[in-house]
Amino acid sequence: MKNKKAETAVSEGMQMMYRIFLVLMVAFIILGISGTIYRNYIDVRTVEAGILNKKIFECFVQDNVIDMINLKNNENTILDFCGYSEIEIERFFVQIRITNNTGTETYQQGDSGSVWILDTIQASQKANNFEYYEPGYSSTTYNVTIKNSANSAEINIQTYINEETKR
Repeated sequence: MKNKKAETAVSEGMQMMYRIFLVLMVAFIILGISGTIYRNYIDVRTVEAGILNKKIFECFVQDNVIDMINLKNNENTILDFCGYSEIEIERFFVQIRITNNTGTETYQQGDSGSVWILDTIQASQKANNFEYYEPGYSSTTYNVTIKNSANSAEINIQTYINEETKR
């Protein structure tokens, strides 16, 4: 005696597996074609500038205390001191401005050309076509205490990212 119900269930199961496979293949083909045709440009330079800003702050400030001697010793090598490679340094511009009761001190490293590019693009009303060239920018101000002194200071870190990483 043959069990016709069992044979029918097995054959229907095989057909269902075949149908699921076909549906998945069609879905992957459609998603693959649409993924290659539609490419959305996402600019992450501003986010990258914000992250760089925080990393530079953490590099020179521990427990909300800044060591001015350490900063002065690395006045023109801010990015080198914080462990960035030569390729990254070519893309970045960092400016640290420290203001306290004795005055303002400024330290910087990198390609300062991105500063005037950003200023020009932001000043122009017709700069919508130049968004690709606008550098990533972040500016953050922190209140810190100067090491070996009771003086408090305000530290402003500005970072610019010129271009995206080339892959």
